[in-house]
Amino acid sequence: MRYVWSSFLAAGILGVAGGALAQEAASSADLNPLVMRINGEPVYAAEISLVMRTMQGQIEQQGSEVEAEQVLQAATDRVIEQKLLAQEARRFGLSPDEERVAQQMAAADQRSGGRDALAAALAAGGSSPEQLENIYREIELGRAFINHQIRPTVQVSDDEVLEFYNSNPEIFERDEQVRARHILIKVGDGADPEADQRARQRAEQARARAVAGEDFAELARELSEGPSAPMGGDLGFFSRATMGSWLP
Repeated sequence: MRYVWSSFLAAGILGVAGGALAQEAASSADLNPLVMRINGEPVYAAEISLVMRTMQGQIEQQGSEVEAEQVLQAATDRVIEQKLLAQEARRFGLSPDEERVAQQMAAADQRSGGRDALAAALAAGGSSPEQLENIYREIELGRAFINHQIRPTVQVSDDEVLEFYNSNPEIFERDEQVRARHILIKVGDGADPEADQRARQRAEQARARAVAGEDFAELARELSEGPSAPMGGDLGFFSRATMGSWLP
């Protein structure tokens, strides 16, 4: 396996990640240049920028400070790893878990305030929801490759697992998290008070059915008008830092 670097990798990615380019005047190609090829497969600046943003969020949650160049290198290494794993998965005829891909896109929509808001935020960096979805899909391809081709060859005893856990407790420290599901009821822009009231009634009826014991995921599939409805309203796991003060 091999990959070819572009000579303007760092400048291109840091420009996208830091907003240094004049976005209103720049074209999509300016914002999202080709920065490398991995076995002939192109990698664009926005792909690495998206991974950088995720890493920066994790660093901020931990209260750490890391130089931008270090984050760039780590994000670049992560993208290269993802691409190579995805390529190997395809070579073995493996497929991504499309349900997990859809769940991650629904969570991204929710964090951004909807698909339109997500698309606008990504477009500012020369990217798109389609490119983000492809990143999630490649991650799932890598997961499939590891599960089918690597994990079965690794033999680790329970004693070895326990010894590693006891010797490295800091690795397993995580912020407290919750798993969220929701039901969204849409109200159009400029809706009149009667439309607001009808939407509120539908929301209250959904709540009453959930409190009465009906399965929330099934209710979400039936009643929710948001993008996470097919996944039972599932938004995945979130910490306080990523979703606000949900803890009591």
